[in-house]
Amino acid sequence: MGKHEQALFIYVRVLKDTHMAKEYCHRHYDKDTDRNKDVYLSLLRMYLSPPDVHCLGPIKMELSEPQANLKAALHVLELHHSKLNTAKVDCTTAR
Repeated sequence: MGKHEQALFIYVRVLKDTHMAKEYCHRHYDKDTDRNKDVYLSLLRMYLSPPDVHCLGPIKMELSEPQANLKAALHVLELHHSKLNTAKVDCTTAR
């Protein structure tokens, strides 16, 4: 469906399941498909600059204030650096 940010938000912020978030990226990553080639970048952004619950749209739920997860972000960089567009990663960290 191409709703990677919303799916990763649910795994990372709602379920707090980093393993399932990584599995989601593994299943959907495709370097040759525009909508799927940046799925690991979406995960990295989720860890470095987590959005608030409004990214899900009109769904109402209470979540704690988003906090960066540097350990998880470094893990993504360590294992999947070859799948990340470094120019876009640079923009992510400057947010």
